[in-house]
Order: sequence, then C-alpha cells, then structure tokens
Amino acid sequence: MKKISFEKFNKSIKKEALRLNLGVEVLANNSLHLYRHTGKPLVGVLAGLHGNENSGPLTVLDWLRGMDKVTFDCSLFPLANNLGWDTNSRPWEAFDLNRAFNQKKGPLFVRQMMSILRASPPAVFLDLHEDYAADASYIFKYVKDSRVADYLQKSLKIRCVPWDDAAVWKYCSEVFVRRQGCSSCITVEAAGSLDMENRILRNVEIIEKAMKYCFSNHQGARPSRPKARLKTAVKK
Repeated sequence: MKKISFEKFNKSIKKEALRLNLGVEVLANNSLHLYRHTGKPLVGVLAGLHGNENSGPLTVLDWLRGMDKVTFDCSLFPLANNLGWDTNSRPWEAFDLNRAFNQKKGPLFVRQMMSILRASPPAVFLDLHEDYAADASYIFKYVKDSRVADYLQKSLKIRCVPWDDAAVWKYCSEVFVRRQGCSSCITVEAAGSLDMENRILRNVEIIEKAMKYCFSNHQGARPSRPKARLKTAVKK
C-alpha cells in the first residue's frame, strides 16, 4: 500500500467509516476520530502521531478495509499528524505529539483526543509507531503491568522492550491512557527494514491478538461511558 496525501487518506477513511457504519468526527487539525459506542468494552487505536511513520495509518486503513462489519466498540484516530504526514517529518509544528498529551500545553486537537479518551476510556489501547533502525517489529512492555505484553510476546514471538515511569514518558499517549484506568495498553514499533506490506500485516496481527486477549480475559475491560461531544468537532 502506497502513501497518499493527508486529504486523500481522510477521504479513504471516511469511505470505510460510512461502509462500516462508524461515526466520524473532525478534530481541530482536520484529523479524524472514528467511533462506535454501544456500551461494550472499547478498542482504542492511535496512529500517525509522527508524520514520517507511515505504516500505522496505512494499517488502520487496511484493517478497516478487511472488515465486513464492526461488532466491537471503538475509538480510532487513524492519522493524527496532518502536517508531518504531508511533509514526511516527525513533529507537528514544534511538537513531538507523543510527548504532547498535556492538557495545558498540547495542541488543541491532541487535547480533543484526550477529552474523548477520558470520557470513554478504552479497554485495550494501541499506539502504532515505526523504528526505522529495527529489523523486526517490537512492542513496549510496561514493567508494572506486563500481562498483555507477555501474552503478545508468547503468542506472536515478538520482542518486548521494558519501560517504566521515567520522566521522559510523562506526556506520551500510553501514560495518559493508563491514567484513565486502561491497563491493556501497547505501544507498537513496526520494523522500518520490512516492506510496507509486512509492516501492515504484523501491525494488524498485533491489534487483533491484543483485542482477543482483552475480551477473553476481561483484563482492564470497562464499559464505555457516554461520550462527551466536542464543541469544535463536526459530525459527518
């Protein structure tokens, strides 16, 4: 799957959302939030925080295209970094978006994402990234609660990189979502050395295995609360 412009990507995502009967909200930077809320445990997926990491957004698009219907509740942010995507650059303006989950200083669209995730905390959450130096995909394993990471490591034979509460992670997405009560959080690093098709296939495999673990074990699963509407969002 080839990289396309931010505008064309959003057009493709909206097409799949319409086909799958997902709600769509447009955030302040024109990035999209796709959702389905019926009171079931909710799947959260975030991709494209870093604009030069292509496989995450393309994974979400490919994953949706492969579905006949959506039977689970979800909160999906398919491509967060509109500016970085089109310029193939990591930051959004001066922000590293995976250090921007800060209610006081983060960009407005990130604060909107925070409000959505706070109002409807996911039962399982994945943030998709890329490591161009890696020869195999890997995941980060939070040392204080490694259950889902241990399951993925065992079932997928994937490498885990331990991390803790060091200050460097203070405003990353996973820390924020964990603070909302979600223990089944995974930050994924796709291997940049792999071709795009294989990066996407591995990402989809990780998403689906994480969902299976969460819903079969009910680890950290919480019914979603009624979602707060965004004053600055537009429903399409």
